[in-house]
Amino acid sequence: MKRNFRLIKIFLIFLFILSSSNAWANYLPVASYKIDIRLDDKEKIIYGQEKIFFLNISEKNIDTLYLHLYANAFSSDSTIFVRESKSLKKMMQKEEYRGYLKIKTVKAFSKELSWDVDETRMMIFLFEPLKPGRDIELSLEFELKLPQIISRMGYDKDNFILSEWFPKMAVLEKEGTWKDFPYHYFTEFFSDFGTYDVSITLPLKYIIDGTGYIVAEKKNPDSTKTVTFKAEKVHDFAWCASPDFRIRKTNIDGVEVVFLLLPGDLYKYQRWAEAAEVALKYCNSHFGRYPYSKLVIVDSYIGLVGMAIECPMLITMPPKIPFLPENIRLDEEILIHELVHQWWYGVVASDEAEEAWLDEGFTTYTTRKIMEKEYGEKGNLLDLWGVKISDQNLAKWVYLKYPKLDPIFKPSWEFVNSTSYGVNVYYKASLVLELLENIIGEEKMDTLLKEYYNRYQFKHPKTDDFIKVAEKVTGQKLDSFFKEWLFETKTCDYEVRKIKSEKKEKIYQTTVELRRNGDIIMPVEILIELENGEKIKEKWDGKDKWFELKLETKAKIRSAILDPENKIVLDANVNNNGLSTKPYRWPVFKLFSNYLFWMESVIQWMIDFF
Repeated sequence: MKRNFRLIKIFLIFLFILSSSNAWANYLPVASYKIDIRLDDKEKIIYGQEKIFFLNISEKNIDTLYLHLYANAFSSDSTIFVRESKSLKKMMQKEEYRGYLKIKTVKAFSKELSWDVDETRMMIFLFEPLKPGRDIELSLEFELKLPQIISRMGYDKDNFILSEWFPKMAVLEKEGTWKDFPYHYFTEFFSDFGTYDVSITLPLKYIIDGTGYIVAEKKNPDSTKTVTFKAEKVHDFAWCASPDFRIRKTNIDGVEVVFLLLPGDLYKYQRWAEAAEVALKYCNSHFGRYPYSKLVIVDSYIGLVGMAIECPMLITMPPKIPFLPENIRLDEEILIHELVHQWWYGVVASDEAEEAWLDEGFTTYTTRKIMEKEYGEKGNLLDLWGVKISDQNLAKWVYLKYPKLDPIFKPSWEFVNSTSYGVNVYYKASLVLELLENIIGEEKMDTLLKEYYNRYQFKHPKTDDFIKVAEKVTGQKLDSFFKEWLFETKTCDYEVRKIKSEKKEKIYQTTVELRRNGDIIMPVEILIELENGEKIKEKWDGKDKWFELKLETKAKIRSAILDPENKIVLDANVNNNGLSTKPYRWPVFKLFSNYLFWMESVIQWMIDFF
C-alpha cells in the first residue's frame, strides 16, 4: 500500500511539473513544517525543534538543499543587510540589537547531515540526490537569539513579533535553480506553500496569536502554556505575543477578524474594523474570496525599517501614532494596504525579491481603488483646511520627483537606493496599472485582475504570466506597453506649446501646436475652450515629435488642455499640459500648485512608509 501511495504521489508530481505553466494546476504543498519552540522571555532566546517536509518539484536531481536564515541579518554590524542600510551600523554595535539563528543539528533518515552557513544562506548536503517527484524529511535543532526589533522580527520590551524567523526552505524552480538570495536591506521574501504545525511554549501571562488557527492550548506545571497552531496553504508562519494585548473580534464577510490591541490604542478599534471591512469586501468581490476564515490584525511596533508588515493571515498596525481626525486617513491607508497584501502577497505570492512590483505595485493600485471608492477621488488621504490630497496625488508626486532612476522590473537589491525601490515598485508600478485601466476600461481591468488572481492562486506567477493574461482578456498585444513602462526608464510628456486664433472674415483660424517631449508614445485627447464658452474635443495619435491642430472656429481660442481627463497618469510634466491666452488656472495646474508645499513636506517619509 505504501508503494502504491508513493507511485500515486510521483504521478501527481509528474503531472504538476508538466502543467506548471497551466494556471489551473492543482495546489500542491512543497515545503511544510512541524515546529516546536520554547520562548525564554527573559533572555530573549527561542529554542526550537523543526521538521521540514520538502518535495522536489523540479526536473533535476538535487544534491544540495538551500535554506534562509533571515535572523542572521542582525548578527553583526557588517552583514549585507546592515551595510546596505547605510544607517544601522552604529546601532548594530550595541548588543541588544544583535540576534542570530544558530543551527545545532541537521538529520535526515536519522543520520547527521553536513551543512554550511553563509550569513543568511544555509546549504545542506545530501547523502544522495533527491530525484524529481521525491520528498525528504529533515530534522533540525536551532537556537534563535532575538534582537531588539529593527525590522520585522524581535522584541520591544515584553512585546514579541516574529516573521521569517525559523530555518526556511528557499524556493526551487522547475528548471532546478534555487532562489536562495541573501537578505538585502530592502528585499522582501519568496517562499513555497505548505502546511504549518507550530507549537509555542511561553509564560502564561502572554496573549498570543498568529498565522493559522489555534487547535490546542494547554497549561504546563512550570507556569507556561503551549499553544498549537495549524495553517494550510500558506508560505510563512508569523506570530505575536504580549501580556498587554486586548482582544477584540468581529466577523466581516464570513471571516473572523481578530484584533490584538495595546491598551493605549483601544479607541482605534472601531476605525480599524471599518477599514478592514471596506478592504475585505472590496477584494472578495473584485478578485476572489479570501481563502481562509481568520485574519489577525496586530497592534505592534515592527522596528525602524517600515511601519507595518504583511504576513499570511496576519498584518500589523503601528502603535504610538497619535490620534488623527477622521479627515486624515493615515490609519485607513496603512490598514487597507496591508490587508490587500493578503491577495497579492499572501495568495498569489510572486517573487517579492526579484519582481516586487507584482505584489507592491498591485497592492498600492488596489489600495488606491478602495480609497477612491470609499472616501472619494479627491481628498481621500487628507481633507483639511481646504487642502485635499488623494492617494493618486501622492503616487504621482513621488513618481514625478524621480521618474528615471530605475526601471520597475529589477531585482530589489539592484535599485540605486531604497528611494528608487519605493518609487518604482510601489508608486510608478501602481500608476502603470492605472494607466492600463484607462486604456482598456475599468470593466476589462476588473475582469483581468479577477482572472489573474483566480488563475494563479498559490502558483508564484511571474511578470510574463500577468502580461499573457492581460493580452488574453483584452485581446490586445500589450508587449510594447509593458516593455516601455516596466523594463525601461522612458518617460511620457506631451506639451501644448502654442495657441492662437486669427480672424478671417467671420471665422477664426485657430491653431494649437503640440509637442511630444518624451520617448513613450500615447494617443492623447485635447480639450479646446473658446471665448464664447464652446468646448471642442480633438484627438492626436501622439506619434510625431510635434503636431499642429488647425480648426475653423466661431470665436477666439481661450485655452487648450492635453489629456483633460487625466488618463495619462504617468505624464512626466503635467504643468505643460495646458495653455491659455488669458490668466486661467486649468485643473491640472491648480491641483499641483495647491499641493506643492504639503507634498514636499511629507514626500520622503511616505516613499519609505510601507
